[in-house]
Amino acid sequence: AHSVSLALYQKFSPEVGSSALFLGKAYAATAEEKHYEAAERYFNESLVAYKEALGMDHPQTISALKVFSKWLGLAGKRKQAYELLQESFKAQQNPCNYFNKQAAERLYIMGCICLAEEKISEAYQLLSKCVQIQTALYGSQHKKTKKIQELLDMMNRLPGEQKLTKCLKQDKKQ
Repeated sequence: AHSVSLALYQKFSPEVGSSALFLGKAYAATAEEKHYEAAERYFNESLVAYKEALGMDHPQTISALKVFSKWLGLAGKRKQAYELLQESFKAQQNPCNYFNKQAAERLYIMGCICLAEEKISEAYQLLSKCVQIQTALYGSQHKKTKKIQELLDMMNRLPGEQKLTKCLKQDKKQ
């Protein structure tokens, strides 16, 4: 399917991005280390195709970015995932796109990466921004907003090392 996409469409097109994303997901789904390189290659190809064809602000590009960065985190490449997400904010052309569902989701992933890396204060800042956006979008009583606010409240209450352990357990439940 991907070869057909490449033959029929320009290299940087949504169709090529879609087929590359599908292949990246397929290789990633095997969860076998021997397929990591192929998964990463197709995820990268997908992201580049979407960025070039649609721009960084487009929902399809952001969706591919989230899938890729989550996979990178699971593959043990958290720093690369974080940098990719961080770069996505810098590459956005429309400043209003910092305040939407996709931005909140990216901030949440970045916060989770920071928790996994034991960067508690940075995680707290990112998750706080996420909650602010979610409160504006969904309201303070929405389940997404409440879950992350509970996590932030827990982070505030716990001292030092306990903070990380409890927060990570809470995050796995979501």
